[in-house]
Amino acid sequence: MSASQTVSRRSLRRWLMATTFLLGLAVVAIAAVGYRVSPFANPLVFSVTGVGGGVVAAVAGLRLLGSLLTLFGNDAPGE
Repeated sequence: MSASQTVSRRSLRRWLMATTFLLGLAVVAIAAVGYRVSPFANPLVFSVTGVGGGVVAAVAGLRLLGSLLTLFGNDAPGE
């Protein structure tokens, strides 16, 4: 695999992680709004949805942060 393909795939992976992070946040926001405005008697559905979205956002955010730290960590002086 050439170096340009590796760089392109890493960039694509970072964009997909950022998109997944934002989608997770959107699910949390939709669950919070649904919890507040719905006359649904059992709020467990919105709670589980919010927790699921939060877990997805947290995992994607941490992986994206780790990816960005390794990106900028390679330029550290003294290595």
